[in-house]
Amino acid sequence: MNFTQWWWCYKKYITVMTSEDGMEKVIKFGEAILHLRLKYEFSVTSWGRTTKRNQFVSGVPGSNHLLWLAVDVILDDQKKDVEFEKDAGILGLMAIYEQDHYHIQPK
Repeated sequence: MNFTQWWWCYKKYITVMTSEDGMEKVIKFGEAILHLRLKYEFSVTSWGRTTKRNQFVSGVPGSNHLLWLAVDVILDDQKKDVEFEKDAGILGLMAIYEQDHYHIQPK
């Protein structure tokens, strides 16, 4: 990650994590994930990340994981589930299937 990318991520992080509105977004996101969990069996494999961990797992610079606004989950049946994606959408989430897991973040 170059300095420009780092600075952009840092400003985004500070904006979210130090403002009441930003913290509210994180809390609402967590609540939406818990609501989704009430209907579906899944395990969380990644939620918040440090910049170092994000680089280690080849995460994209500026990833919502850095802001605690992204979750990677594996459904117990380990397959793509269109109903899961629809229910996530109803909760204001975007569920993106990435071959072996779902990446979930706010719309």
